[in-house]
Amino acid sequence: MKTIKYLLSLLLVVSVVSCQQVEVPINEQNSYVNFYDSLNQYRRCIQAQSLNFYYMDDAVTRDTVWFDIISFASIPTRDYQVQISQRKISSNVILDMKDAEPGVQYVSFDNPAVKDLMILHKGALVDAVGIVVLRDKSLKEEGRRIVMRIVDSNEVKASDQREDTDIDVAYVALYVADCLTQPTNWDMWFFLGTYGAVKHDFVVRHSNAHWDYDFINGLDSNTKTYYLYKFRNELAAENAEREANGLGKLSEKDGTPIEFPQNYY
Repeated sequence: MKTIKYLLSLLLVVSVVSCQQVEVPINEQNSYVNFYDSLNQYRRCIQAQSLNFYYMDDAVTRDTVWFDIISFASIPTRDYQVQISQRKISSNVILDMKDAEPGVQYVSFDNPAVKDLMILHKGALVDAVGIVVLRDKSLKEEGRRIVMRIVDSNEVKASDQREDTDIDVAYVALYVADCLTQPTNWDMWFFLGTYGAVKHDFVVRHSNAHWDYDFINGLDSNTKTYYLYKFRNELAAENAEREANGLGKLSEKDGTPIEFPQNYY
């Protein structure tokens, strides 16, 4: 009986303590920082984003893409300058593109003009850093990628202290272009089938939609079914017109005919 009373008392204490609101103190020890893995999947590429000037007005010459970062070990007691480094790697988990060049397709990370975009602010557990992309004419020919990791700065250390040559280093990827390129979520399971530049152009022309990462990510099953039905019918009509003019079926540059799956599952 004494044991039961003791256990009940212990449970009551635990219950009271767990219901109290606890204020997280600002730790005076060193802070560490890294890109934020919001899914906690411990992947090497923990964030990937795309920016395509193709859909923007010709007057737009640059844009900023934001990546989430997170503080480790303590909450920063002041603003810290975050240091980012470009990585040039070969990996099957990111798109196979040429690496972007600093000062050409993006503003170099050590340029004073972007210093204020790379701050871990005082009291912030989660923050963001900005990458400034430049609309260079080379992006009209092909997309480029910027693979990045956080490294030690004079003010805050990177939480990932592995050597840059270590394949398990955590990084983020930014894909930039001024032409149609394969969105990262148009993969081998995509409901419109295998990616191709001509197919991509076809769906843009026949929908007046961007068909970039954000647009694709917002599609529900009903909308996907609608687009698949629409594109199959309009491809058949376009091919019939092409055949009548002796052009042959709409195909990719390598001669592969454009096709859409019969059904969406």
